[in-house]
Amino acid sequence: MSNQKAPPLPVVIDNDGEVEVISLEITSFKETNDDFVKLLKSIIYTNFKNIPNFISQNMLWLLPLVIAWTSLESISDFRIMTLPKPISTLVKTLIFITSTYNNFLAKGLYLIAINRSIIPTIKSIKSEGISSVYTRYLKTIGLIKESYVSLKGKSLSVVLKSIGFSFIISNLLTRNNKIDKYFISLLTAFTLLNSLYRGYGDVFVRLFRAFLKKINKNTSIGHNYIFLSIGSMSLGFVSSILFTFIRFTNSYYDYTGYVIGGILLLAGIFMNLRGKNVEQK
Repeated sequence: MSNQKAPPLPVVIDNDGEVEVISLEITSFKETNDDFVKLLKSIIYTNFKNIPNFISQNMLWLLPLVIAWTSLESISDFRIMTLPKPISTLVKTLIFITSTYNNFLAKGLYLIAINRSIIPTIKSIKSEGISSVYTRYLKTIGLIKESYVSLKGKSLSVVLKSIGFSFIISNLLTRNNKIDKYFISLLTAFTLLNSLYRGYGDVFVRLFRAFLKKINKNTSIGHNYIFLSIGSMSLGFVSSILFTFIRFTNSYYDYTGYVIGGILLLAGIFMNLRGKNVEQK
């Protein structure tokens, strides 16, 4: 039996069956031929296999986070309101930035975002300087804008579908769209933007592109479509803060993001189908 340690998350199995540790500096958007189902299975299997190694390598921040989740969840809303204002504000802030009140799915995504985006970005700031990292993301946003222009008549359809999808997922992650659960949406938005910077070598970009190719019957998916889709999803997660202030209900489960997101998603699909029909004529 080999004593070689499993690689840290995130990893994926490449087309030759070899374990690939995703680099933080991949910017090339070369063509890839990933099969969606095969890639998804290999991501799930490999990352599940690496959970023990992930925990041991990240214990320094994982343990305090789990303690924070456990202790903060045990404090009732009534108890928080009765605390002195500075302490109450601190507790609410900690609940917000740790996504304590979010569901299990959101907490899992929180761990992925911290590991794949926040920690590497902090390391980049230390090694390269904040101005270099800022310029990197500014350039990525610029490429998203260029993609919008390049796609011309297809742009609005892509934006509507992507933002609508983000609204739906954000509602799922936040349950009732309240501000104390919104931080996971911000983290997801940043993680998507970070994935775009990495390029086609990024595990999410590869999976997303493989999914698009599958539903479009292996039609070639250009980088403009990828940039605009993922960029618009990032914008959608940020924009979902609107549902904190404007929502249909104030209940334990609110469905505002599902409804608005569903309408935008359907509108985008309709525009896309209509555009295809016009092209065929």
